[in-house]
Amino acid sequence: MTDKRAFLDNLLDAYIDIRAALDAGSYPGLPIYADIPFTWDKIPGSIGWTSPTDRNDWLNAVLTVVDGLTIMTFSKDSFAALETATDYERTMGSGNVHVAIQPKVGPGKIWPTYPAFESSMIALETGHGEAHIENYAFWRHAYEDFGPTIGTTLPGLDALPELVSNQSITGGVIILTGTPGYLYTIKQSEHPSTGFQEIARVTTRSTEGKEVIELDIYYGDAEHGFWIVTEEPAENVLPQGR
Repeated sequence: MTDKRAFLDNLLDAYIDIRAALDAGSYPGLPIYADIPFTWDKIPGSIGWTSPTDRNDWLNAVLTVVDGLTIMTFSKDSFAALETATDYERTMGSGNVHVAIQPKVGPGKIWPTYPAFESSMIALETGHGEAHIENYAFWRHAYEDFGPTIGTTLPGLDALPELVSNQSITGGVIILTGTPGYLYTIKQSEHPSTGFQEIARVTTRSTEGKEVIELDIYYGDAEHGFWIVTEEPAENVLPQGR
């Protein structure tokens, strides 16, 4: 265990060296984040902490160098268990420590159903501002195999647009609640890695209150689609062709 304790001092030195290299390279504002297991807080635990002070001093030193810590809790299957497992790190981190969960859903996996995963994720976001997901591939497979078959949400705006799928996989409707005087650009892709293509631009016309915009979408031959919706004040956009 003494070796593991020494390794953590080496890890701290690595964070310090990375920060110094970024600062020296004219990147003082580039943040550093780190992921650590939730089990490292046990005393003496697998690390071999000599005392609570030994453990606290190491974590405090890390938190002065990095801009945030993600605590990996990939064996916990409820919000209550996640809270208990990360209480020490979150208390020490003063808002710069967040909980990471894995969206592995299905028989024999962490979460028996997609709603069980989603409810814990939302509880983390509500209680602590955000939840960290490890990783996108796990989430995508969980959603496709065990998620809802109709309806999802496209994040990114204060007034969230909703994607309401039809029973058929060939199309659906984006329903967007837009801010008056804003331009909304909608881009679509069969997969995020293949790039997005613009499919529509819509400018809200109302002068007061929210405006509901409905846009037909089509998957084509794909079984699913991905959309990006961005907004910007319409007065900042030059007319097409200029």
